[in-house]
Amino acid sequence: MVGLHRPSTPPGMPPPSARRRSSKLSFGTVCSSNINRSMEAHVRLQNAGMRVESYGTGTQVRLPGKSAMEPRIFKFGTPYADMYKSLSETPEDVAFFMHNGVLQLCKRGASVK
Repeated sequence: MVGLHRPSTPPGMPPPSARRRSSKLSFGTVCSSNINRSMEAHVRLQNAGMRVESYGTGTQVRLPGKSAMEPRIFKFGTPYADMYKSLSETPEDVAFFMHNGVLQLCKRGASVK
């Protein structure tokens, strides 16, 4: 996708040559929209060699919009690349959502999941 570079490993992950411990445990991380707190926990547990999945508690992914009354809403299961594309349709959108950090969240989500 143009505009969304998907790194092969998320920032902070050990290089492929690093030895990972195998875990029999499986972890689930949860936050309301499954895009910020659970994603950070997902990366940290995954970096430690744990099996992990992350979930949201709401019925939708709600991202900050251009006002508090206009959040950007996506169905759970929407790929992060699709969210990024929707949030960067115009140069004004790109500038706004880069400034408030939402496009960076989508990039991180795409690199983790």
